[in-house]
Amino acid sequence: MTTITENPQPTAGKGFTASARLGDDLQQVLVDLIGLQLQAKQAYWNVVGLSFRDLHLELDGIADAARGVADTIADRMGVWARWPTDGHPRSPAPPASLPCRRENSGRPRWST
Repeated sequence: MTTITENPQPTAGKGFTASARLGDDLQQVLVDLIGLQLQAKQAYWNVVGLSFRDLHLELDGIADAARGVADTIADRMGVWARWPTDGHPRSPAPPASLPCRRENSGRPRWST
């Protein structure tokens, strides 16, 4: 359980500070996790077929896990005095390294 205090003590500058390389690597992981969460939800919304329910639940779990880990990484980056890039789609950020799955029609469909 997390306890919130009246006057939290900042930890940036008191110990570990992320190197530029670690900050850049964590930023890339953060962007990829946001992309993974979005792609998992896209697949979740478009899955069809006999295994629909099982795959639907699994994709929802992947999206939730990606969102949770991305939130943890963003929090850690803030503590280490390396603020993450804004997570809005139009913000300048490194390109995600995850491929986007698309059918020839331009609309993704995941069939089971």
